[in-house]
Amino acid sequence: MGGLTAALVARNNPMLLRGLILADPTFLTPQRQQEVFQSDIAGLHQEILNRSREDYLNEARTRQSRRSLEVIELLAEARFETSMFAMNILIPPNPVYEKLILSLRIPSLLVMGDVGAVVSTKVAAHLSRINQRVDVVQISEAGHGLPYDQPLRFSVVVKKFLDYLL
Repeated sequence: MGGLTAALVARNNPMLLRGLILADPTFLTPQRQQEVFQSDIAGLHQEILNRSREDYLNEARTRQSRRSLEVIELLAEARFETSMFAMNILIPPNPVYEKLILSLRIPSLLVMGDVGAVVSTKVAAHLSRINQRVDVVQISEAGHGLPYDQPLRFSVVVKKFLDYLL
């Protein structure tokens, strides 16, 4: 939920920031928030925590074959360090992302992938239309984990935006 948190900070403290980068934020409609909450995603996390790290790591290597082994291991370790309490962030309602984007007063970049991304191209185009300060870039062969799936492409996009802000 880092993107949602960053957008809230940007909305509430625009004078503290020069720009905002949203990497495939978990912008979910209220209906989708409820579906995710009811899907027992917390239960799935608990099941992972009950498994051996090696078993989970082997599965992650297969599922995330585009990612480096180092990144897969770091993400697996982070998964096992994530408390069940963290799942409370999924309890609806979260802020309505459309209203949040409308309220942004600083240059913003929405970066999304094309494989398994949370933000669809339709939603991204809509957000860019309703707030002219929001630019959208799609990175191919990347999913929700943009910096892990395509680290070089992601860093080029981020650097270009940061150069623009300076």
